Amino acid sequence: MPVISVSRWQITQDEARRIVRDAALQIRQAGAQSVTLGRITTGQNADQTVVAVTYENFETMGRAMQALQNNQQYQQRLNEARQKGQLLDRTVIEVEEITQS
Repeated sequence: MPVISVSRWQITQDEARRIVRDAALQIRQAGAQSVTLGRITTGQNADQTVVAVTYENFETMGRAMQALQNNQQYQQRLNEARQKGQLLDRTVIEVEEITQS
């Protein structure tokens, strides 16, 4: 079952876009199916940035997390993001596509 890791950041959209573009290749090479950047537009978290990374399943996500932990280029991008902004929370969602029968 697919898994999406959603990270919510307080960082400018331009900084986030630049950093995520630089890191996306490493994230995909580690096993992610997609890397998506967004901005929350309503509610108490409006104007915060969201990075959503989709994996095939929990096992793939675990292997990717290990690989990224040891990837110096990715760690540099992550440290840069932490210097430019603040990671507010991270949520992992197991998803199921619903289709009509």
